[in-house]
Amino acid sequence: MRKFCFAALALLACLMLGSSCSIYHPHAVEMPMISQKGEVHADGAVAMSGWLLPDVFTLNTTLSYGLTDWMAVQGHANYGGENAYGQLAAGVYKQTASHFLLEGYLGYGYGGAWRGRDEDHNYEYSGNYHLPFVQFDCGFIDLGKPHFDVGLGLKGGLFFPDFEYHKYDSDGAEIPADYEHFTTMNYLLEPMLQMRIGSEKVKFRLGLGLGFLDNMSEASKFTYDFYTLSAGVTLFFR
Repeated sequence: MRKFCFAALALLACLMLGSSCSIYHPHAVEMPMISQKGEVHADGAVAMSGWLLPDVFTLNTTLSYGLTDWMAVQGHANYGGENAYGQLAAGVYKQTASHFLLEGYLGYGYGGAWRGRDEDHNYEYSGNYHLPFVQFDCGFIDLGKPHFDVGLGLKGGLFFPDFEYHKYDSDGAEIPADYEHFTTMNYLLEPMLQMRIGSEKVKFRLGLGLGFLDNMSEASKFTYDFYTLSAGVTLFFR
């Protein structure tokens, strides 16, 4: 009986989190891990995000390019029906003879999230955020015949939200006491893990991102997703 109660409470918590007003999730951006001038990565992935149960599903695309022997640029975009995000970044990279690679990027992102009022929800919210960030990655590339890559990354940034929440009674009238306008700046910390395996030209990619925002306690109506799992394919052009 006790196990059943714990399971029921866990399920209830999952459902409550899954129906919350999530305004941010870690993004399934491919770690560039560029190794030479002229190298191009074209990545496509599907991703799911949540706290316990997934509540956000997105389609993701990333394009990375080795501009010089030490500098690379990257663009990313994703869309999930009730959310969208895009970012641009530029940085430096260095590969050693042992296939070990280091890279650092400076970038800027812009995104938004929204949900309209319908038969299942007596509330609505919408808004956007700005995200200037820095990111550092390290890992190994092209290990063995499977051309295995593994990388660890850490993204840090400033999350500037501008979101509004409205709630309505059974007659469709707005409840002023439940209105919220969330604009509190948050520090963002986002560790990442990435693995790729395949051939020199095509690799299957798995990714995990964890997100931490420090000031969400200031928002009573909004939350964010803690993790993102992604799977996709990366095409390599050299």
